[in-house]
Amino acid sequence: MAARLELRFEGLREDPPIRDQYDLLLRIEARLVVEADGVVILDEPHFSIVELASQLSQWISDGAATDFNYESMDAEEVILWFRKSAGAWDVGSDWNTTAVQGGFERANLIYAASEYLRVVPIRVQQQLRRDVSWLIKPSSGQSSR
Repeated sequence: MAARLELRFEGLREDPPIRDQYDLLLRIEARLVVEADGVVILDEPHFSIVELASQLSQWISDGAATDFNYESMDAEEVILWFRKSAGAWDVGSDWNTTAVQGGFERANLIYAASEYLRVVPIRVQQQLRRDVSWLIKPSSGQSSR
């Protein structure tokens, strides 16, 4: 049976002031837990959930066929990554190198990322009254506005 990945967050909050799109990306925070079949890969109490959503959206839009490396404007390490390895995918974080998990199918990663992308803008709108959906849509290289 293929490994199952879950990206969940709780304790949604904003770290004022929110002045522009960069603040929306970086200052809307929650505790993020990335878990694979009961093993915690990442548990970060102050996490920029919109920035992660923006990068996951771009990865899926680009076909989700290449490695994913979430690099925040606020950190030097790769915080969360998906890497192809021997016909499957590994998931890990430079912040927790002992918890790398393997055996994922591409579809598992797309499903987990898609669920996260579905929930983030809804909960941010409901709990913080902020529209971040426009920050999560992938860029196509063309302006749609």
